[in-house]
Amino acid sequence: MKSERSYPIYKVNKKAEASLVGGHPWVYENDILAFPESEPENGTLADVVSTKGAYLGTGFVSLKSKIRVRLISRNANDTFDASFWRRRVEYAWAYRKTVLEPDDLSACRVIFGEADQFPGLTVDRFHNILVTQTLSAGMEKLKPVLFPLLAEVLRADGQTIDGIYERNDEALRAKEGLEQISMVIPPLVVKGLWDAIKSTTKATNIARLAAAVEKIVLDGYPLSIVLSMLSEYVIRCGGMLGAAM
Repeated sequence: MKSERSYPIYKVNKKAEASLVGGHPWVYENDILAFPESEPENGTLADVVSTKGAYLGTGFVSLKSKIRVRLISRNANDTFDASFWRRRVEYAWAYRKTVLEPDDLSACRVIFGEADQFPGLTVDRFHNILVTQTLSAGMEKLKPVLFPLLAEVLRADGQTIDGIYERNDEALRAKEGLEQISMVIPPLVVKGLWDAIKSTTKATNIARLAAAVEKIVLDGYPLSIVLSMLSEYVIRCGGMLGAAM
């Protein structure tokens, strides 16, 4: 494992090591021999190592669950940015296209949790709507990055995606410290905001942005998610919002 890594480290016993080497994606709390000196934030990333310190993988921490770490990678050189997750979505969608008939792609499971290396996330497609269920703290934190990517990847392949319905009324979310909620989120709402305000004066930009956000919140979408998605989109656009102002 590279010395420059800065993630918290969990050291596991030989039973867990054998399980992880064999392909199992979870680390159970009872199999941990040594915990990080400072407890990481719920849903953040941590490394898992063997009793001898050998790197076994990186995953999302779940402080409220008996499954303490859910692996997302076994490659110490991976960088977990938006490009990483875009590739994961592209791989999952490409696989569906190899095993399904074209007519079946409008009603299929796009993401199937650990099988697609998205632990705790299920995404089903019903025609032009994606239905998601998020059952891990790590995937919950990733939603502002991942939801726009889901729509972008499918749209880039010529698919029409009009919205995302979050079906998060599952009781298992409580074991991750997550609330139960169901709501509709337009996956390209951030892009719509960007398209509405680019190439205008600074004053007009601010006014249009405020009006657009106000309308979306009044329509029932949580302000925190709207602003978080906007922030991620601007970052991934290389700060073009500021340049346009």
